[in-house]
Amino acid sequence: MNLAKLRDQVISELQMVSYSLYDLEYVKEGKRNILRVYIDKEIGEISIDDCEVASRHLSDFLDKTDPIPDEYYLEVSSPGAERELRTDKDLEKHVGFYVHLETFEQTLEGILFQVYENSIIIQIKGKNTTISKIDIQKIRLAIKF
Repeated sequence: MNLAKLRDQVISELQMVSYSLYDLEYVKEGKRNILRVYIDKEIGEISIDDCEVASRHLSDFLDKTDPIPDEYYLEVSSPGAERELRTDKDLEKHVGFYVHLETFEQTLEGILFQVYENSIIIQIKGKNTTISKIDIQKIRLAIKF
């Protein structure tokens, strides 16, 4: 199985039903093979109904093309409430959201306030802090307690 080719096909299929691919993985858990597809959409959060629509569409596609020779289970879900923000598009979509950010020197939590080409501004307790994108090891959505 060519996972890169399958990824490209899944991207194309999801676009047909107005979703985008956040991530795809093929894993073995116990005796089960699982194709996990994490979906996203342009506006709003992914609902159970969204997962159902994407799952039905992908299931039909996979049944027709049979790209995986082994027996497997298809799981379609959202990236979750604390999803990692991987691209500039992810960052821009989540301006105004509470984030957890790790750099080489510090860990911060605050509101993603602004996104620029080479940096971001995170607002922590009302004060703006500029972080160079090159220094960001990981940034994800966070739940504020």
